[in-house]
Amino acid sequence: MSQAQSADDTLLSAKLHNLLGRANKKNNNINESLEHFLQSSVYYSKLSDSRNQIKASINYINILLEEKRYDELTTRIETLLPTTLVYGDDFFIAQVLLTKGDLFYEQKKYNNANAQYTSALKYLVDEDELIQRQLGETYKKLAQSYKRLKNREQTAHFYTKALEVFSNLGDLKLMARTLNTLAEAHRYLDNLVLALTPLAH
Repeated sequence: MSQAQSADDTLLSAKLHNLLGRANKKNNNINESLEHFLQSSVYYSKLSDSRNQIKASINYINILLEEKRYDELTTRIETLLPTTLVYGDDFFIAQVLLTKGDLFYEQKKYNNANAQYTSALKYLVDEDELIQRQLGETYKKLAQSYKRLKNREQTAHFYTKALEVFSNLGDLKLMARTLNTLAEAHRYLDNLVLALTPLAH
C-alpha cells in the first residue's frame, strides 16, 4: 500500500483498499474494513470510475447496516443514492434502495421500508439469474414487512410472488422455505386449502 501511495498510483491504491476492506470484513475488523472501503471509494472517485466507487460505497453502507450504525448509514445513503441514480445501473440503484428499506425495517418503520422495497422492484426486471434472485428476496422482504404490519393478505401475496421467482430459478432450498412461510400466511387467512397446496396457486 505504501509503495502504491508513494508512487501516486491511484488505481492500485483503490484496488488495494478494496481488497483490504474485504479482508478486514472477513476477519471482523469492522472499523478497519469501513476505512478501507471508504478510501477505495475516494480513490475511485478521483479516477472518475463511478462503477467501482459505487461498489465500494455499497460495501460500506452494508457494513453500517450490519453494525446498526443507523445515523451514519442514513447520511451515507442520502449521499450515495443521487450518485447511483446518475450512474444509472439498475442493479446498483436497487441495492441502495434495498439497504435504505432494510434501515427502515430495522427501525420498525415498516411502511417506509415497503416504499423503498417497492421502488427497488422497478430496477429488478432483467432476466439475469442474479437479478431474479434479488427480485425474489425483495418480494420476501415485502412479505416480512407486511407481516409485521399484520396485513396478512399482502403477506401472502408477496410470499406467493417470491415463490414464483424461486420456482422459475429452480432453487429448491428457497422454494421450501418460502412454501413454509406462505402456508403459515394462508393459515392465518383461514385459507386451509391454499395452505395445504400453495404451489397450485
